[in-house]
Amino acid sequence: MFDSAIKAEAAFYDAFEQADLRAMMAVWDTHDCTCIHPMNHRIEGFNAISDRWQLIFQSDVQLGFYLTQTRYLVEAGLAVHQVCENISFVNPVQRHEAKMLATNVYRATAAGWKMVLHHASPVPGNIASDSLH
Repeated sequence: MFDSAIKAEAAFYDAFEQADLRAMMAVWDTHDCTCIHPMNHRIEGFNAISDRWQLIFQSDVQLGFYLTQTRYLVEAGLAVHQVCENISFVNPVQRHEAKMLATNVYRATAAGWKMVLHHASPVPGNIASDSLH
């Protein structure tokens, strides 16, 4: 499906902004995968990760992402992306902005590049919502 880790990453953030569970889970590897949302525990396995995204997408918060401070390492079918997520989020009452540092890891599979790890944490001194991801 995704012929590069960069395309998989673009699909990840697009699915995040659109709160599209099907599109989100199309990015993830169905075998070994882990997700660590800010200030939360590690979630392991495709089904557990899908369940968590479903809960996140049920909120009434609209998100927008702009990535900066990108660093990419790609070697032998594995890609590690370090990014700063500049996030704007709007709910019916207010608008906020936050920054998260994220590490996204992708693996080349027979089905294209797939996410095997998403780990995000607040930029020090910039803690915002307790449930951004």
